[in-house]
Amino acid sequence: MKKELFMFDSTIVKVFKELKINSLLRKANIQKRCGISVDKIVYDLFHVPFLMLTTVFLFVRNQFEEAVSKNVFYRFLENEDYNWHLFVFNLSCQVDKNMESKNDPATEKFFVLDDTITEVSGKLIECASYIYDHTIGRSVLGFQKLVLGIYTSDRFIPVS
Repeated sequence: MKKELFMFDSTIVKVFKELKINSLLRKANIQKRCGISVDKIVYDLFHVPFLMLTTVFLFVRNQFEEAVSKNVFYRFLENEDYNWHLFVFNLSCQVDKNMESKNDPATEKFFVLDDTITEVSGKLIECASYIYDHTIGRSVLGFQKLVLGIYTSDRFIPVS
C-alpha cells in the first residue's frame, strides 16, 4: 500500500512540474506573505478528489490535524484577491498545449457552454437553490455552474 501511495504522490509531483503549476500560480498573483507556501497548499488540495473525500475538512481531519489547521485551506480558497479565473485559464492552455503535441494538431475545436447542475442534500446549505434539471425533468436542490470550454473530438478543457 505504501508503494502505491508513493507512486501516486510522485505522479502528482510529475504533473505539477510538467504543467508548471508554481509558475501559473505566480502569474495569477496567487501568493502568501508567510506561513505554509501556496504550492504546498495547492498540492494538498489537489489530492482531495482523488482520495474520494467530499470536503476539505475531512481531508484535514484525516491527514494533517496536527500539522495544519483547516482554516489554512479555507482562508486560501476564500481569498478574493486571488485571480482564480486567470489561473484556471492558464492551466487550461497549458494542458491543451501538452495534449496537442501528442495528438493531431489539425483537430477542429469548438467553444461549448456547459451548465452542469451539482445536486446537494441538507437543510441549511448556503447559496443552494431549487433548479429545474431538464435532463431528469424535475427540480433539484443544488448549484448550477456555467463553464465555457474548448471541446475537441476527444476532450473538454474549461476556459472560464
